[in-house]
Amino acid sequence: MKGIVIAFLIAILTAISITAYAAQPEWTDEVLSRYDYIDDFAWSHESYDPDKLFPVSKDGTYGFINASGVEVVEPIYHWVNYIGSGVGQIALDDKTGFVDSTGVQIVPLIYDNDEWQASHHEGGIIVFSIKKDGLWGFVDTTGTELSGFVYDGAGYYNDGMGMVVLNGKAGFINGEGGADIPPQYDVPICKSCGSLKSYDFSSGLAAVMLDGVWGYIRKDGSVAIEFQYEWASRFSEGLASVAKNGKWGFIDALGDLILPYEYGLQFDDHYDFGGVGDGSFAPDSVISRQDFAVILYRLMLVSGVEFESGSHVEFTDEADIAEYAAEAVRALSSVGIIVGIDGAINPRAGVTREQAFLLAVRAKNFTTGNTGWFVY
Repeated sequence: MKGIVIAFLIAILTAISITAYAAQPEWTDEVLSRYDYIDDFAWSHESYDPDKLFPVSKDGTYGFINASGVEVVEPIYHWVNYIGSGVGQIALDDKTGFVDSTGVQIVPLIYDNDEWQASHHEGGIIVFSIKKDGLWGFVDTTGTELSGFVYDGAGYYNDGMGMVVLNGKAGFINGEGGADIPPQYDVPICKSCGSLKSYDFSSGLAAVMLDGVWGYIRKDGSVAIEFQYEWASRFSEGLASVAKNGKWGFIDALGDLILPYEYGLQFDDHYDFGGVGDGSFAPDSVISRQDFAVILYRLMLVSGVEFESGSHVEFTDEADIAEYAAEAVRALSSVGIIVGIDGAINPRAGVTREQAFLLAVRAKNFTTGNTGWFVY
């Protein structure tokens, strides 16, 4: 069984080693002297990102510099976070907003500094599901609000549609000027963690649940594939995984079964590492450090690797680690696979190619008993 995780790790190492990526900047002494800390592992999903912003701190407040060391956002905020594509989050007191690569506020500092989700949209625009005055809605990186802020919850925005929750039912707003789909579907809740999942349109279809049974609807709300599944995921490259009688199969956009129901990976349990919590794989989404840790940990467990209970690294930002990822981070840190940076793990930040390479090497060495460790 160890062959599963070893093959996976070798694939990661091979893919990373043959893919070129931009080196991190080398800061001058003048730039280094200006700040208490520079986060030069700020991540973006592009292999080369000329608009990358780097968080800096000075006297307990935060801002951004660019790759040339030019300060584009003065360090006056309580928190900043680079999310990719030249967009950075800023937070002050209980409000948050977003800036572009030049430091201009593109989303005003009027939204609740609480939960939010980012979805990449056509033309490089990012759409945020976010709260304002305690209620959810959508705003994009042009500063345009795509809905009213009147909802009890909101999920991903994709294919021009964003999931919303109102009075215990889920529906969709149409951000392209078409008719909304009124809230009428079961609210998708993660069975193991209790948090809200998200329905997600892809290729004009969305998997939704009605009275405990899953099916697919079109953007006008009509039924595209009848409600008949125990579980269903979003379409990707023309196929979607669906479950019947505890087994997975794959269907096409017409609902025709392409691969039979014979795959036994359980959905929504401890060994489900095939998606992001809403039944989808989200192949184009960024991956956080804590999510990468979960994938490594679960692959190692299912491959027969055993972790002894014992001491683990106590990171300074351990409180920021999501509950679902805490076990994985503790286990991997207890054997030296995860060691952090300056005492912190920054769990919600993206993992760079370099960091993924080092984590994969350590996991492979631990799995095979190789003691030739990289120190990082």
